[in-house]
Amino acid sequence: MKKIIIMLMVALFAVSDGMAIDLKKNSTIQKGGTRTVSPSVVADLDNGIITVTIDNYYGNVLVDIVDNNGTNVIHEESVAFDQTTFVIDTTTIDDGNYFIYIKINDCLYIGSFEISHNQ
Repeated sequence: MKKIIIMLMVALFAVSDGMAIDLKKNSTIQKGGTRTVSPSVVADLDNGIITVTIDNYYGNVLVDIVDNNGTNVIHEESVAFDQTTFVIDTTTIDDGNYFIYIKINDCLYIGSFEISHNQ
């Protein structure tokens, strides 16, 4: 039974029509000091659900979804512990183009995506 459930889950993810959100990193560069491992930030959109995965980071995370008019339509704050996944439901916002801003420490990751509920 366990094998069947696992196979069904793999099949579900294999046929998913999700798309990666291309994130650009804008950060403050500090000279000197200790070298650290940079956090890894990935965002995906699938059926109106954005999944943000952050690796190699401990601390506060701010996520904002902003429409083309500059209006903040979703704001999330949380704490990441090494490998953390955040789930953001965008099914309640209107169709259109949006920006995602993910702020961790002095780094800002920016991406854009489109919401279309008529797919």
